[in-house]
Amino acid sequence: MYRILVIDDEASICEALAVGLSSCGYQVDVATSGVRGMMLASMNVYDVLVIDPCLSHMDGIEIIRKVKSGSPRVIPIVMTVRRSCESSERLLREGIEVCLEKPFEMKSLRSAVRNGLREREREWQSPAAL
Repeated sequence: MYRILVIDDEASICEALAVGLSSCGYQVDVATSGVRGMMLASMNVYDVLVIDPCLSHMDGIEIIRKVKSGSPRVIPIVMTVRRSCESSERLLREGIEVCLEKPFEMKSLRSAVRNGLREREREWQSPAAL
């Protein structure tokens, strides 16, 4: 079973995403603060990290960087209201290829998660990865 960590300041968004993703069979943990998210990431290995980069007390991109240092295969998915909050160049430098603009449909997030996991498995199974 794949594990997903959702980090967003808004509890209602965390809960909605947890329900929507767990209905697809994923195990989902949520954090309404960067500190809580970092604590969960230090105790668990996640396959996907869904995060708002504009958290009120922490830089979401820095959280991604720290989570990736411990779990390099984690797939980061950024979700933000203000797409201009993070430049495309900065996101790409950090290895973030998926940025969903709020509000988004759950099917868009499910698709991003599914595609990211498929791509990761293809890379893992390729001869270059061996």
